[in-house]
Amino acid sequence: MNSKTICFACCTAVLTMSIGNCGESCRKTTESTSAHNVFATNSTPSVKLASWYSRESCRREGTGGKDILMANGKPLNDSAMTCAVWNIPFRRKLRVRNLANGRTVIVTVTDRGPGKRSRSQGVIVDLTPAAMRELAGEKGIKQGRVMVEVERISWTE
Repeated sequence: MNSKTICFACCTAVLTMSIGNCGESCRKTTESTSAHNVFATNSTPSVKLASWYSRESCRREGTGGKDILMANGKPLNDSAMTCAVWNIPFRRKLRVRNLANGRTVIVTVTDRGPGKRSRSQGVIVDLTPAAMRELAGEKGIKQGRVMVEVERISWTE
């Protein structure tokens, strides 16, 4: 029986029998989908790493061109409380808790990430510098990554 699910490869609501099978609009393979699928079927928090990215880091990596645009089409704002995640639709809220100090931030999904290399190292969310500073202070910025618990707090708009 078909049911309404989210295609976690392209983050669209579709009628499918399996995740990652939304048809033409989905350019990702089912194999790559499973790597992103950390929030797929339940609401339990995921415990992994968070990293951060900024306009400057995107410029250094050669992504974004003159204007550093996020996947939602808007310019990246280093002072916004936003994040990049692969499998959650834009404008959804996530609660990110630093396991070392207990600090929590609420961020809005506005971009896609982290990159393939970071994902292979256990990173599930990229935060803006403002969100990372709130979560882990300057120490977190210097370390680059912190162990976090990530939980969806709004699945609908």
